[in-house]
Amino acid sequence: MKHEGGGLRGWIRAALALAGLGVAACATAQVTLYEHDNFQGRSITAERDTENFAPLGFNDRVSSAEVRGGVWQLCEDAGYRGQCITLNPGRHPSLRAYGMNDRVSSVRRAGSGSSAIELYEHDSFQGRRFAAGEDTPNLAPLGFNDQVSSVNVPSGQWQLCEDADYRGRCITLGPGRHASLNAFGFNDRVSSLRRLDAGAAPGLPAPGAPAIELYEHDDFAGRVFRAAGPVVNLQPEGFNDTTSSVQVRSGRWELCGDAEYRGRCIVLEPGSYRRLRERDMNDLVSSLRPLAAAPGTPPGQAASGAPALERGMFETWRVRFDDGCVVYFNREGQRTASEPGCSAQQAQWAEQVILQRPAR
Repeated sequence: MKHEGGGLRGWIRAALALAGLGVAACATAQVTLYEHDNFQGRSITAERDTENFAPLGFNDRVSSAEVRGGVWQLCEDAGYRGQCITLNPGRHPSLRAYGMNDRVSSVRRAGSGSSAIELYEHDSFQGRRFAAGEDTPNLAPLGFNDQVSSVNVPSGQWQLCEDADYRGRCITLGPGRHASLNAFGFNDRVSSLRRLDAGAAPGLPAPGAPAIELYEHDDFAGRVFRAAGPVVNLQPEGFNDTTSSVQVRSGRWELCGDAEYRGRCIVLEPGSYRRLRERDMNDLVSSLRPLAAAPGTPPGQAASGAPALERGMFETWRVRFDDGCVVYFNREGQRTASEPGCSAQQAQWAEQVILQRPAR
């Protein structure tokens, strides 16, 4: 971007604009942005949201930052759009490590509300702290990758994943102070995190992305557990063998009786399942994961006759449909027989289901 002249008039314009920001030497929450690395060159200090640096003559000129209070989000486009990073209190001598050198166009407070999540470096909320009020697809540029040991969730549901971009194994944490992630098998393994609760604009699963809700009692009563990705074991979540009804918001989901997708499993399409006892799975769900869409089923719609995957004797398999169709497979996943009345489409569907069967 073309730089403005640095004369007295430019400085006066910047000073007048900064007066609107509220510059204070001892503000409780403020960030100072510097033109060059290591806090050199011109600087501006903000203690409130600033949606556009262009009128200040500071657009795309920030190379280092010092956060004296609060948690701040720096974005590459005006209006807090484009790529954003979150900075905690401290001195950040170069934004190159974040891929944001000379790219900052707007800045605002982040994590100041009750919806923020707080990550701590050590158990019992000790060590360095990282607070986020927005989805964070990668903790590596922020210097917090695989370093989270305890978490405080003031409100909402947050999903923490072991890989960037919300991939790999994920856990979901509700409101409360979680003094150690060891109980979840997640100590020093968090690489990305996002909001999951339906009331929050950031962090909602993308349209068409898998989303499921497990309820403690029939007819969607009692405690609820939400997931947008695979959960290898519900025991650390406090929801093992507890599910009695299910709402599948989107995607196809496999629910299994044992951890690691083992034991008897059923496959559920988008829809409401008021009583899992009708599928012989009441209080038996220990793991779950999204599956590929069924053949010929429009995205986001339920297909009639949703199948259930069941393990037979001697490591054989069967796929059972609600209309009485059952397709049988050997231990290698090869189709061996079908009940009379099974359609060709059901046989194809069953073959796709068996491809997603749990590993032996």
